[in-house]
Amino acid sequence: MLRLISTSMLLLVAMLGAAGPSPESAPLALSHAWIVVKTGAKERAALERAGFRIAPTVNRHDGQGTASITVELLNGFIELIYPDSTVAVSPGSRAGAEKFRLKSDWRQTGVAPGADRLPPAASYVAERGIMRFDVRDRWLLEVTLDEGRRGVTQDLQPELPLVIHY
Repeated sequence: MLRLISTSMLLLVAMLGAAGPSPESAPLALSHAWIVVKTGAKERAALERAGFRIAPTVNRHDGQGTASITVELLNGFIELIYPDSTVAVSPGSRAGAEKFRLKSDWRQTGVAPGADRLPPAASYVAERGIMRFDVRDRWLLEVTLDEGRRGVTQDLQPELPLVIHY
């Protein structure tokens, strides 16, 4: 179960399938969450200190000017995505790549989605009980893996706006 407690440059990607509270009630399954970070993803250290292993491959998103690293989970992944000047930007994507670069500096610029700009998909998944969106004074993604069975909480702030319960 994933819960979004406030929004930053976080994206939760939903795929068609059966998951969530019960296979019968939820038409979507969350495949991954990404957090926009600065070039090079130095924030990876927070995940490593918490005991997560970063996948060895850097993912290059040709045409978008971005790259990412991931923590692979049993049924999904957490992705730290960032602008990368060594990755080509297609001509039609230049404006978007610049917006993305600004978003990677969200700590300084404040550029991030707000409650008034959440995509329609956010309402759709919230109405089905897959996750909850609350507006607060800070940005945070709070994730519970395996229903928190081990009783462990890793708070990765301030490097990442992420709290993981497992």
